[in-house]
Amino acid sequence: RVFQHWPAARGKGSFPRLAYDMIFEPRWDYKKAYPINAVINPTLTVLKGNLVKLIEHDLALNNNVVHAIYAGDVTKAAKNTEELQAIRTLAKVFTNKVEFVKFIRETQNKTVWVHTTVHSYDRLATVMKGQKKSFYFAHIDEVHHMIQPDYSTWTASLNDSACKIDVRFMSSANKRKARGNGATYSM
Repeated sequence: RVFQHWPAARGKGSFPRLAYDMIFEPRWDYKKAYPINAVINPTLTVLKGNLVKLIEHDLALNNNVVHAIYAGDVTKAAKNTEELQAIRTLAKVFTNKVEFVKFIRETQNKTVWVHTTVHSYDRLATVMKGQKKSFYFAHIDEVHHMIQPDYSTWTASLNDSACKIDVRFMSSANKRKARGNGATYSM
């Protein structure tokens, strides 16, 4: 379990992927299966940014990887239909459980990166558990949001009972000043 505090202006989105490529992926046993990884984002807007960074990374290295979005209404996150079409050319977009299950069953010989939000993670974990699948690596972005009123939703990706995650890489770009109780930061 790794937590990396990374200033927002420094481009923290690339660091978890470099760590994955250099440290965690070489340890994966490709004889048993290809890994399924996750990127868990606080919002669909952050998801789009991380998705583009990871896809550019894989295109540059010619990796045998497929990216998928399993989250809430992606059409609301896209500013217009042109942006939505651009997202759909980069990744497979799923809001339907049946279609996502079919995709997971059919994708056998490629590494899969599933992009989701903290609010959609519960649904994703339930589907993965139903398929007897787990995540090898998960980047939980903006982890400082974990202290929220809707605590159980925001911290679902820290709980292995729904869906096992072998390696969690948690990053955060912002220090938040806490109010009261003499605390300096909410971290």
